[in-house]
Amino acid sequence: MNSQYNNQFNSNLKSASGKLLLPSLSFLLVLFSVFVGDHIINYFIPDQHKQVSVDTQNKTDQPSQIATTDEQFDKMLERNHRIHDIVEKHISETFVLFGSIGIVLIFAGRYWVGKEVEEHIKSEKNKVEEISWERIINTSELMILFSWINDEELISHVPFLTPSKAKILKDSIENKLKGIEGKMPDINLTPVFNVKLGDLYSYIGNYYYEEAEYKKNYDLKKMAKDMYEKGIKKYKFATEKKSDKNDVMVMESIFWCQTYCKLGNLNTDIENYDEADSSYIEALKIMPSYYWSYHSHGDLFVKKAKDQKDKEARNEEYREAIKKYEEALKIQPTNAVTLYKKGIVYATLNQDIKAIECYEKALQFSDKNSWILHSWGDSINKLWRYDNQEYDEKTEKDIIDKYQKSIDSNYTRYKSLIEWGNVLLKSAYFLDRLAYFRESKYSDNAFMKRKEAIEKYKKALDMADFMKDNTCDIWYARGNAELYSSEYIAANECYKKAMKEKDKSPQWKDDFDNNFRNWAKQSYVIIHVIETLLHNSIISTNYDTKIKEYQDLNQKMLKEATEIFDNTFGKTLDRTKTDMTDEEEKEKVNALYNQAMFYCFKFELENAQEQLNIAKEINSDYLNELRDKDLDWGLFFKKLD
Repeated sequence: MNSQYNNQFNSNLKSASGKLLLPSLSFLLVLFSVFVGDHIINYFIPDQHKQVSVDTQNKTDQPSQIATTDEQFDKMLERNHRIHDIVEKHISETFVLFGSIGIVLIFAGRYWVGKEVEEHIKSEKNKVEEISWERIINTSELMILFSWINDEELISHVPFLTPSKAKILKDSIENKLKGIEGKMPDINLTPVFNVKLGDLYSYIGNYYYEEAEYKKNYDLKKMAKDMYEKGIKKYKFATEKKSDKNDVMVMESIFWCQTYCKLGNLNTDIENYDEADSSYIEALKIMPSYYWSYHSHGDLFVKKAKDQKDKEARNEEYREAIKKYEEALKIQPTNAVTLYKKGIVYATLNQDIKAIECYEKALQFSDKNSWILHSWGDSINKLWRYDNQEYDEKTEKDIIDKYQKSIDSNYTRYKSLIEWGNVLLKSAYFLDRLAYFRESKYSDNAFMKRKEAIEKYKKALDMADFMKDNTCDIWYARGNAELYSSEYIAANECYKKAMKEKDKSPQWKDDFDNNFRNWAKQSYVIIHVIETLLHNSIISTNYDTKIKEYQDLNQKMLKEATEIFDNTFGKTLDRTKTDMTDEEEKEKVNALYNQAMFYCFKFELENAQEQLNIAKEINSDYLNELRDKDLDWGLFFKKLD
């Protein structure tokens, strides 16, 4: 029985029992009169009479010290008896009166109080039975939900369920947790049960976090953090109450290692990095050979790297992550999740050949994992660059095949459709360059590739709309396709819809906000729209007002682009060092090339050419590599290449 209901029951019983006090005292008075009455009577007899009586009863053959005659003795004895009878009569009457009243009170009180106590007991029993039955139902339903939660999914942070199934499970868990919150205090639950409740909160948090990313919703991210904090509370309570026996069984060791890893993951998610680090170290103390302890520790370094502003510090965190993943793979070399995450880190460090090796090996053990397939396609795409000798159709098909399989394994992975469209645009860009420098026959193929890309974006938009996700990135990608096709009005409409979607989440900040080209291209398109409208005489009324609106919007976009560009490349461009390392040379060339592109979007081609010439003198090979992968270069290469 729950302690709070025990306390309430005892309180009610004490309250009722207290009302028996008067009858109980009366009953004790009767007993008192029976057993000690003679002593009280003797108390009222004078000492000399008691002495005489005693002496008389104890007469011996020795002479009496008190000289009395028989007559005197008889009178004294008679008087003594009369006094005794009178006192006994008064005392007996008194005790009979009080005793009778006491007996009546005892039986009346017993009936009344007994009835009240019985009602209290019945009421408390009903409460306890109701609560107990509710707990039995809740516990049974929770046990079913526990069976749905995959420990590896929670630890690895790679969801295995499709979003539709994940939502069904999330709703079931959330409704059940809301129904029991406050009714099942931590103190009355076993450590293991608290761990499983922590798993449920962790699962809901992960779901909200994924939803926040897709919907660009800051409120959902806050909800995810709230769930993570509740999960941390459950895990911490469990670890504090667990047994500290030295002879812990192996299965129990694994359980607590998993628990500390889960606790570390949640602290990582809410950026409590020191506490997360302590949790992973504690897991390794319990079981030094436990695989997921190393894997989760690697995840911590990846998260810390993303928060580092200094590039070298960031790369150092990534290298530490790789070390942890490698330690994990020594224990379990066939784990696809760790191989995948190791590949992601290599790709982030622009070591895509090593990344592809990780993805290839991971797919040997998880051949239909959409995340691995998608990332593999990304790395091949990053390495794929323009070849001025021929069109590399084989590589294009290889990349598209990865995205196609990613979608086939998880139909909701519409981001693979976006990347598929991007690959088609890249193909069109390569075909355009081949058509310009080699054979014009490639032009028609380029046109068809762009049309096909737009269809992929449309399909992605339909899926994202159905799932009520934020479509900013998709509208922007479609706008790029229209821009590369010289459909400026259509491109402008797509960009406007992208910005409208972005305005739905003003607090949300991601890569879109940190890329000056996203704003510079909109400015570029607006100028072309104005020229198109003027050329076709579409504006007939409110001519000045319309032109002014477009000009103001253009200035707004340029201002935004300039601020982002200065924050991103300003320090590198200001660097006057001549003796540069290879890495510093690439940073300088990259900054000069992006400055040239900015000039292009502002129609300042001479300034653009000047920056390209400087970059070419520093490292022409790297400059060519940048241009060979950059779809935006396709807008200007005919004028500057």
